[in-house]
Amino acid sequence: MTRSLGWWWLFLLLLAPACAPAALAVRVPALDRAAATALLLAADEARTRAFATADPGPLRAAFADRAVAALAPQLAALRRRGVRLEERDSARSLVHWAAGGGGGEGVLEVEGEQRIAFADGGARPWSRIVRQWWAALSWSGARWLVVGMGDLPPAQWWS
Repeated sequence: MTRSLGWWWLFLLLLAPACAPAALAVRVPALDRAAATALLLAADEARTRAFATADPGPLRAAFADRAVAALAPQLAALRRRGVRLEERDSARSLVHWAAGGGGGEGVLEVEGEQRIAFADGGARPWSRIVRQWWAALSWSGARWLVVGMGDLPPAQWWS
């Protein structure tokens, strides 16, 4: 008898969330252009720190696990070669934002200087860069995270 009661409790426990009022459902906060800009700027800064140290650690605060996994092979290759990709004097601006259900996509334009630095202390000269970085944001675990990203080739830049 107690065994069958245990199954009923399990059944009720699994059924209860489906019967909960809609007010208890998790609401995704709105993501406007200003909030998206702040999130994307912080994410690109974390990405820059990760490449400057060849370590995925800085990505954890702003990137979902699958986005970190997409960058991990590049960071591992830099670490194996004893190389870092440094950036300085960067000016970033949001050049495109499209809000969507539960998130959105944005493109940052980054202008600055970049160089390759070596583990032995040597480095190549600084060179001027202009790049555009696309990122998709999604609500996950009570916070906004980058779930997809990539550098856009000039032919795909937003006007």
